[in-house]
This record gives sequence, C-alpha cells and structure tokens, in this order.
Amino acid sequence: TMLRVNINVPAEDPGDDPHCIAASAAVDDACAKLRKQVVEAVQQGKSMIAADAQLLRSQQAANHEAAIRALQEEKLELSDELRWAHDEINKGREAEEKLLECLVVSSLACRTKLATAKVLARWRERITVMRRTAHLARLPIPQYRRRFMRAVLCGWRSAARTERHASIDTFWRDSITQMRTALEAHYEPQLVLLQTERDTARDQIAQVCRERDDLAKQLKTSFMRGVCQLNLEALSIMQRPNSIARLVPTTPNSSSASQHT
Repeated sequence: TMLRVNINVPAEDPGDDPHCIAASAAVDDACAKLRKQVVEAVQQGKSMIAADAQLLRSQQAANHEAAIRALQEEKLELSDELRWAHDEINKGREAEEKLLECLVVSSLACRTKLATAKVLARWRERITVMRRTAHLARLPIPQYRRRFMRAVLCGWRSAARTERHASIDTFWRDSITQMRTALEAHYEPQLVLLQTERDTARDQIAQVCRERDDLAKQLKTSFMRGVCQLNLEALSIMQRPNSIARLVPTTPNSSSASQHT
C-alpha cells in the first residue's frame, strides 16, 4: 500500500520565510516517517496473520490426517474381518459340497450294490425254486422246512439291509441340512454387522472431509477480514489531520506556518 500526503503550500516564495521552509521540511520528514511506520506495521501484521494462519492450517491438516488415518486403519481391520468371514463361509460351503458329493457317490454305489444284490437275490430265488421243484420228491419234510426258513431269513436280511441303508441316507441328508442352516444363522449377523460398520466408517470419513473444507473456508474469510481491517486502519490513520499535526515540532513560527498551510 502506497501512502501519499499532499500538502498545499500557498503560492509564495519559500526563500523569504526560513521558518516556513523548516516547517515544510519537518512536515515532509514526519510524513515520510509516518508512511514508513504504517507500511512496516501493515507488513508485520500481514506476516503475523499469515504465520498464524499457516500454523493453524498445519495443525488442522495434521489432526485431519490423523483422524483419516485412524479411520482408514479401522476400515482395513473391518475389511480383514469381513474377508475372514467370507473365507470361513466359503470353506464351510466347500466342505458341505465335498460331503454332499461323497454322500451322493456313496448313495450311488449303495444303489448299484442294492440293484446287483436284488438281481442276484432274484436269480438265487429262481435257482432255489428250480432246485426245490427238482428235489421236492427226494427231500424230507424237516429239511424242506429248514430250507424254507433259511430262504425267509435271507429275504428278511435283504429287506433289513435296504431299510438300514435308506435310514442312513436320510440321517446324513438331515444332518447336512441342519449344518448348513446353522452356518448360515451363525455367520449372517456377523456379515450384516461388518457391513453396517463399514458404512458408518465411510460416513465418518465423508463428514471429516466436509468439516475440513468448512474450516478452510472459515480460515480464508477470517484472514481476508483481518487484512481488510488493517487496510482500513491504515487509511483512517492517514486521513486524520490531528495525527499528522502531533508529529510536527511546536515552535513559535510553526503555528503560523501551519495556519498558512
């Protein structure tokens, strides 16, 4: 800011009045000193405001960076926990699929064995019927009864074996279904909780960013207000004639020189 002081001197020859010349020189020196002091004060005020603003901005930036770093670390921990839960669920699903495959293979093998056993049983029944009809005349009654009881026992064993295999299949199917429902009921609330925590962390990060922008705007406005106030004070100082008159030395002829000015 350049400060200019214009002093209107009457159109007289300053060489005639030495006191007037001395007063005008003193006024010029006082104006120069005042201009220098005002410029130095304005520069000091601007430097102090800029230093304070820079310090406040650095502190706020450090605080925001620390908060954002903590939120990012918490977000990473939550993502790790979510990844671990997904891995556990995938492992459970893989184990379930493997167990189902094993059960399907075993059930198919059992079915093939049962089919072959049924075919063999029918073939044996036919052979036994043929042998029984062939040797009916020669076999006595007790032996025929024993053979008949043996055939009945074989049929009962085959039926019991079929029922036992069917009960085993139903048992394993029910246990796998229960295991699947238990795993889903155990890990589903954890997944929902982790997702809600992730959403809250994102909302907190967005709020911190908005607060940082608001603080930056407030700091800018306060800095501009301080600069404007300093400029207004400097202009008010330069526009006061009493403040300039106080700086001029009081001499007997200076009063008359000031009156002429």
